[in-house]
Amino acid sequence: MDKEIYKYLKDEDTIIKLADDIIEAFRTKMNQDTIDYSFDIAKGTGKIKVVEPNTFFNFDTEDGSTLEEFKKALFCDDLAGLTQNQENMLVEDVSEFLKEVSAAIIDKHKQEVRDNIRKNIMPDSRPKDFPFEKIFITSIDIADWSSIPEPQKYLLRIGKEPGAFIRTDVIINYIQNRQEETGKSVEEIFKEEKIEKNPLFTQITDIEQGDKYLYDINVTMFVDYSLAEKSMEQLTEIKENIK
Repeated sequence: MDKEIYKYLKDEDTIIKLADDIIEAFRTKMNQDTIDYSFDIAKGTGKIKVVEPNTFFNFDTEDGSTLEEFKKALFCDDLAGLTQNQENMLVEDVSEFLKEVSAAIIDKHKQEVRDNIRKNIMPDSRPKDFPFEKIFITSIDIADWSSIPEPQKYLLRIGKEPGAFIRTDVIINYIQNRQEETGKSVEEIFKEEKIEKNPLFTQITDIEQGDKYLYDINVTMFVDYSLAEKSMEQLTEIKENIK
């Protein structure tokens, strides 16, 4: 297909460029707000229970980056009117391409991935105890939310008086529209509306901006958070001595 996205999919250099952009995000954008994780360690073994996706990193693309250009091409207007077969083929081609990008990230930057995960998830752990030996990326998902105003990409936390009935959707729309108009924070707008005695906020006690939930890029990973074999043996020995 003669589509913009295929200029990237057919260029092997794009794989390295995308891998570099994503690892740069690991360095500069990974923090407590952009990474999430969930895993269980089996009691008595120190080993992770299930090998499945357990670590999730979200971030937005940077203007001018190859990743930003790739995202735009992936949602370009020239893809309108694809047949179902063409669309299925594109989905498969993009999926295979992003698998190569995932492999390139781990092949070339595994230690940086490991270091940034440790820094943000288990900062007090020692590499010799928790080596994070196995790390692989299970998927890279790309979305284009550029048409959605920035305030609408965040959750809002609304506190209300006991027993109060409030129109949550109306309040959220009002606050987000005011953010777009004024550039002020959620908290500033709420304070002003209370001072002005806006009846919409009469029974509301507090409004705060919550977590961002719409990001351009989601990197899903499996990380082996198991305790090192040697460390487990030492721990067992210590417990035996205490008995």
